[in-house]
Amino acid sequence: MFDRSQLKEGMHVKSADGHSLGKIVRLDADSFIIEKGLFFPKEYVARYDRVGNVKDGEVFLMARGEELKGERTTEEKKEYAGTRPAGHIEETRIPLTEEELVVQKKVREAGEVHVEKHVVTEQKQVTVPVTREEVHVERVAATPEAQERAGEGAFKESVTTIPVREEEVEVTKRPVVKEELRVSKEVRPEERRYAEEVRKEKAEIKEKGDLEKKFEEPK
Repeated sequence: MFDRSQLKEGMHVKSADGHSLGKIVRLDADSFIIEKGLFFPKEYVARYDRVGNVKDGEVFLMARGEELKGERTTEEKKEYAGTRPAGHIEETRIPLTEEELVVQKKVREAGEVHVEKHVVTEQKQVTVPVTREEVHVERVAATPEAQERAGEGAFKESVTTIPVREEEVEVTKRPVVKEELRVSKEVRPEERRYAEEVRKEKAEIKEKGDLEKKFEEPK
């Protein structure tokens, strides 16, 4: 058990959950004042029976910071009790928190479609009409004009060349687009259900002592 004489102004105070509440700015008969710290909007009061230990110039309380918010010094209690007018209503708001589901969507790849082209070789036949020259040799009677030319080149050996022609087919190949594959994607909406556990705070009101107040259950 600590000795009240160990408490000095300026000593730092920590709550039971390890938070720094501020420092002592005044020592009263039954309590001491802590200046505002990270968790207080103004100065608050701690009774001496809230002190658990004093070590290395620091005061360690057996209460959390929020438990000190409603405490007052003896002088404040007297002043508060004497200045409340008839019909005065005090209101303390206690937040009740619950978790809600937050849904976010992101696009992911569900699969792939592979379109492969293969080269297949096949035989095709094309019929093409062509012409060719054929040689026909006939013996006929000499014409008068031939008789007149009889002395020209007579009894001389000679060779007469007559070309014989025919059409030749040259086949070439070229690529031709015969058809197309049209691949389309359609976006279709659908609903999916997801279940997750959430937490919710509920208030339980317990009466202690002789109270004449009307309690309303929280909604």
